[in-house]
Amino acid sequence: MNQLFRILIGALFLTSCGEKEGASPENKQPIVTLESERISVEPFVFKLKATVVDDSEQLDYLWELNDQVLDEDGEEIELALEPEEVHSIHLTVSDGDNQTEASLDLDLQSKQVIIDLSTTYQTIDGFGGAGPAIPFYFSPDPNRYGKGRGYWDDAWLDLMIDDWGATIFRDDISPGFEAIEGEYDVDGMTPLFPRDESNNQIPSTNTFYDGKDTPVGPIGTQLSTKAMYAKGLNEKLQSKGEELKYIMSVWTPPAWMKTNEDHMKGSLAEEHFGDFADFIRDYLKEFIALSGVTPYAISIQNEPNLEHPEWTFGCSYTGDNYNTVLKLVKERLVADGINVRIMGPETVRFLERMTTIMDPVFADPVAHTYMDIMATHSYAGDGITIESGSASEWGQLYDYSQKGGEKPLWMTETEENGGWEGAFNAGKRIFSALKFGKVSAWLWWSVGAPDWETNTRNGFTKNGQTSDERPKYWTSKNFYRFIRPGAVQVASELDHEQVGVVAFHHPGNETLTLVFINDSSNDQLIRLTGNEGFENGFKVYQTSEDSNCEEVAGVSDGGSYIILEANSIYTLQSN
Repeated sequence: MNQLFRILIGALFLTSCGEKEGASPENKQPIVTLESERISVEPFVFKLKATVVDDSEQLDYLWELNDQVLDEDGEEIELALEPEEVHSIHLTVSDGDNQTEASLDLDLQSKQVIIDLSTTYQTIDGFGGAGPAIPFYFSPDPNRYGKGRGYWDDAWLDLMIDDWGATIFRDDISPGFEAIEGEYDVDGMTPLFPRDESNNQIPSTNTFYDGKDTPVGPIGTQLSTKAMYAKGLNEKLQSKGEELKYIMSVWTPPAWMKTNEDHMKGSLAEEHFGDFADFIRDYLKEFIALSGVTPYAISIQNEPNLEHPEWTFGCSYTGDNYNTVLKLVKERLVADGINVRIMGPETVRFLERMTTIMDPVFADPVAHTYMDIMATHSYAGDGITIESGSASEWGQLYDYSQKGGEKPLWMTETEENGGWEGAFNAGKRIFSALKFGKVSAWLWWSVGAPDWETNTRNGFTKNGQTSDERPKYWTSKNFYRFIRPGAVQVASELDHEQVGVVAFHHPGNETLTLVFINDSSNDQLIRLTGNEGFENGFKVYQTSEDSNCEEVAGVSDGGSYIILEANSIYTLQSN
């Protein structure tokens, strides 16, 4: 059905005139400051207040609206104004001998946004992030968290799922499961390095480290602990009637499978391609048995062509080798009846790095059918620097990802700085990926941060709770909480360089969700008209430097107008 949903938007501008000249030295002119305050929307009621400095005790006030004298007196009045007009307010203040004039304009004109429900784009799979309250690559805190061997508790699950709205959680596939060839251990920790100074294999170890002294290098803890987390998440989401999408990425194969026999850098040795496919199959079998959760998707290698430096695990692939291993892994899973999707290639630098891995996959009709989800990371070429991606870059990446057939595009890892600037940027980045990249999922890197973590780039929470230093939690919530899995992006247009809108219709929930970002320094007025099927009003949630995704005055049943404050993110959801 072809439905047009019209929204009008315009800036509220105030301009004022100063006092006129001509007062005598003996009796100075009044000094007048004129201010306005919006009292309500629909009807638009404004309070006009004059602040006067004058020696006289007796002052006369003459108010005019659009050149018409008002039957009002006094330094303060209230006016109900019609929208879609520029209203000129003029005030003359006299002390009997001299007078001063002041004026301001209230611009209630608007621009038009059109939401077309008949033009649809991607379907949302969900939003989320990596890891529990304490990331798995740090030591746990059993005294703080009572579940998962000290990595999370029920309050964490409530925060992530009930409040934030996350449904996708990302984890690594731990090489510690088979640190020594042929020896499987669901409780095996990932060793820091594969061999000691005498070139002897370092066995799996359960050594924990204290807080900030945790070595940077191991990614992940025991398979058994990860399975506990997935089980807890699944039970929580099932209690709400929702689906968990638990996804996994390989950072490094077991070191003995690699050309350099090291978890850092190196490549998967060709003679171990089959061993690696067996490793993935066996890992998933154990994980499913322990957790009762079948992972939604796996990635055979995180950032396969980055050449990771010493600060994290990695494994480099050529496009041809990636293509070969992809087919081997998928065929092992299918043969054993493990119904898990393959996502990839999880490259950085948008299209530039993705093509070197995916061109051989796209050229292979078998491998292309095995790749279920296209996945990217929103970093620069070094894998560290945050990179947002322009509208055109996102568009190019989406177009490439659809080469040879329609596949969902996910953004599965990136980070953002703390403070309000980082938080506002986080919202704008999600917006651009949804609007222009047509992504179906957005995931942040480590969602949690321990209490000793001072770098606010790390984590969206601190010590299992929201953090004033990390308001990026709230700007993310404007999307995570309200754009639910199954929602479909519909066409939206807005003729304003600094205000953006993205819209989603959820057929199952029968809701329309609009997210606005006002990146301007002025308040903006929007008007909703022609909203057939959604006339019962909208609840409105605002995030700004002073507001943490808080419900504000909504659009009432049959109403049309709402004002977006400067430098804010707003979510409107139909009642």
